[in-house]
Amino acid sequence: MGAAFGNFFRRKMRRPRFCACDIRHDPTADDRQMVEYLYFNMIPFTVIATKADKLSRAQIGRSVQNIATAFKCGAGDVLATSSETRQGLDLTLQKIESVIDLSE
Repeated sequence: MGAAFGNFFRRKMRRPRFCACDIRHDPTADDRQMVEYLYFNMIPFTVIATKADKLSRAQIGRSVQNIATAFKCGAGDVLATSSETRQGLDLTLQKIESVIDLSE
């Protein structure tokens, strides 16, 4: 397991997490395992659904709902984003700002 995963899985870290997954596909077994870990350890999370520029608006809505259902979270906890078009960037940055403690 790499250093990034090791840091992620340290028990003392209970801060909200961000999980990335590809919006074009159903969540993978690894995606599901990560979310199961978060639920088990009661760690709040937001899903960053990447590559939204590859889908139509209707497809994005359906994919967000499918991801939310798969992860047993609300559709509002799934942010559709695109690095190509910057779609969802402002909302993602707002969410990050809402969970970080700038005093640390």
